[in-house]
Amino acid sequence: MTELLPYQQEGAEAIYNFRGRVLLADQMGLGKTIQSLYWITKIPKHRPVVIVCPASLKYAWQAEAMLHFNMRTEVLEGHCNGAEQLPGSIVILNYDILGSWLPLLLQARPRCVILDECQFIKSLKAKRTKHALKLVQRVPSVLALSGTPLTNRPIELWPILKAVRPDLFPSLEKYAWRYCKPRWAFYGWRFDGATHLKELHRILRSECMIRRLKKNVLPQLPAKRRKFICFQLKPAQQNIYDEAQTDFLRWLGKQNASKA
Repeated sequence: MTELLPYQQEGAEAIYNFRGRVLLADQMGLGKTIQSLYWITKIPKHRPVVIVCPASLKYAWQAEAMLHFNMRTEVLEGHCNGAEQLPGSIVILNYDILGSWLPLLLQARPRCVILDECQFIKSLKAKRTKHALKLVQRVPSVLALSGTPLTNRPIELWPILKAVRPDLFPSLEKYAWRYCKPRWAFYGWRFDGATHLKELHRILRSECMIRRLKKNVLPQLPAKRRKFICFQLKPAQQNIYDEAQTDFLRWLGKQNASKA
């Protein structure tokens, strides 16, 4: 098993102190994935585990789980085929197919859900947001991961907080009036601004958010490392890739011609 860096160990302890309901907002490159996987190893009775992420990261999650913790996971692809049970106790799927698999996931009663790149559920109107919020209902442990959680539009943070700590700001209306700088437009109130951000940041820090920047942990960081990220190509992308592999110069010429 891979040994965590000191700040990553502190992050894992913070997840425990927050009782497994966390907005893990470390800057990109600080190891949000490995901290989350470590948490899974510490709650072996909390199964099934569901990891939801962008499609391009599914196999990266699977590889990281095996590499660092010898953890077996199953990647879900396409629409649910009517299976009666999940293919494993730790499953990984992308936001785009979450709706199809949702009935089976709810039937399995997951005990831990990880929402990677949780800014994907920033819009309350989006289907994937509605599916994600339904998935995490009554789940003991919810980890939302994002390197950029708090932008200049706090209204986009509320769905994420609803997933992680629905008790923290139960009223969208009160949250919006306090932190989203309401303004009147000719068609009604808009909540696309920001105000009282220091107060919001302080509450999040004390209640559910873990946030470290690279400059904060620079002495602990190892030398720069590179790694391959595997992902499945869509049919059109696969055709382009196959053509490039067969005759790269011809393919490159076509690309340059299309840009001319």
